[in-house]
Amino acid sequence: MNVPLLPERDHGLDDAGVLRLHELMLTARLLDRRLQALYRQGKVYGGVYSQEGNEGTSVGAASALEPGDCLFPMHRGLGARLCHGDSLDTILAQLMARGSGPTAGRDSGLHHDVLDRRIFAMISHLGTQLPVAVGAAMALARRGEDRVALSFTGDGATALGDFHEGLNMAAVLKLPVILVVENNLYAY
Repeated sequence: MNVPLLPERDHGLDDAGVLRLHELMLTARLLDRRLQALYRQGKVYGGVYSQEGNEGTSVGAASALEPGDCLFPMHRGLGARLCHGDSLDTILAQLMARGSGPTAGRDSGLHHDVLDRRIFAMISHLGTQLPVAVGAAMALARRGEDRVALSFTGDGATALGDFHEGLNMAAVLKLPVILVVENNLYAY
């Protein structure tokens, strides 16, 4: 008997699409756990910020992006990065400060771009990431591209001026920005 995975309503995904999202969430969780183990062994440099429990948010939001859309992930956004085309090899090389990584071993956090996929580097001060995404959205709009900029932030960033300034500018100029605010209980 062939029972559909989504029997209750049409989410716009076929069974293969649902399985792909599940695979990405599982990959993100397993990668997260492996990175934590490597960090405890001293093989990951800098910090490892667990995203466990946020896989659905990051994969779900990023799965709606199309090629050419801009992604501004957080340090807990492994799922979003994988979903938008960043590779396991690139992420591991970066976090393990390898010469083959995007920053050639000079930076160990997820502070790296994948420009051909329009994945932009995470900014350490998370409230400042939204104005950068707003700038990208402005560029998309001025060029007439039918694209969006997706940015993530934590709930703690909502208390910062940069967050409100970016949100205000996006609203006033009606820019194609999607903002996901995660209540991750950290308020960094």
